[in-house]
Amino acid sequence: MSSMLEAQVPVLTEDAVREWFQSSLPIDDFVGKRVLVLVPDSTRTAPLPLLWDAPFQRLSPHTRALDVIVALGTHPPMSDGQICKLLGISKPFGRNGQRLEHWRPDNGLILPGTIYVGSHHPSGFDSRYYGPVPIGELKRMEKLL
Repeated sequence: MSSMLEAQVPVLTEDAVREWFQSSLPIDDFVGKRVLVLVPDSTRTAPLPLLWDAPFQRLSPHTRALDVIVALGTHPPMSDGQICKLLGISKPFGRNGQRLEHWRPDNGLILPGTIYVGSHHPSGFDSRYYGPVPIGELKRMEKLL
C-alpha cells in the first residue's frame, strides 16, 4: 500500500526547488536586511544541503547578513563538522576568509531565554563571535523561510 501512496506524491527535482526559491523570494524584500533561517537538526529527514544552498545563493549577495540557526530542541549540541555536513557546506569561515574561533557554552547548552544565531554569509557577524543573544533583544523577523 505504501508504494501506491509514494507513486501519487510528486517529487521536486533540484532544478524545480531552485526555481521555486527564485520565484518565491523577491530580492527587494531582503536587500540590506538581516535574514535568519531556521533549520531542523540531523534527527529530521530533509534535503538540507539543497534547502540551505538555494536561498543562500538567491539572497546572500543582497542581504546585510544571512544567518542560520539549527533547531536542536532537547538534542545535544552539534559540532562544526556536523553542522557543515548537515548544510552541505565546507568548513565555516568568517569575514575575509578568516577561520572562526567559535564560542562554546561552558556546560554544552544554550541558556533558557537565549538564542544562538549563526551565519554562513561572507560578512556575517554572529553568536560565533559573541555568544548567544537574549530572545528579548531580537527586534523582528523579516521573513520566515
